[in-house]
Amino acid sequence: MISKSTDASLRAGFEANMDESENHIARLDRVFALHGVAAGGVNCPAIDGILEEADELAGDIADKGGLDAALIAAAQAVEHYEITRYGTLVAWAKKLGRNDCAALLQATLDEEKAADHKLSVLALQGINQKAAWGPVDYGGAVCTPPLRLTWRGTDLTGINAVLGLDWL
Repeated sequence: MISKSTDASLRAGFEANMDESENHIARLDRVFALHGVAAGGVNCPAIDGILEEADELAGDIADKGGLDAALIAAAQAVEHYEITRYGTLVAWAKKLGRNDCAALLQATLDEEKAADHKLSVLALQGINQKAAWGPVDYGGAVCTPPLRLTWRGTDLTGINAVLGLDWL
């Protein structure tokens, strides 16, 4: 995603997240060590699928603004997956009385939540505004994102300016 992003702030955010991931790995190594078990890398089909989908989507979007918005969506899918996993691990560690492990995992969970928030801020502060929100052809299925903000059937477009979303 780093190489595909065109927005300098987004690219810097992706690079910072890669550096942060090294800290996550170090913490996981410490959790394993606290259990007296050697850590080993494993492949995660769920994350691989999210990244593969992002790569396919990136190939379908010619507009640079739209591409960056799509990359944010894909990155947030990864972050949300990681948030669910770390949240579960923290809960299990606490339930098992392993507050030492829970604290390490909680630190990573907090960083994952912060990364998700940073992506939202980037999106709302301009990247989504640059996106060409026209129809997108996904192999014959044309999707047209809505230009109005609705929630549970209620039109919320009027409050866009209040929320700083007046570009919708």
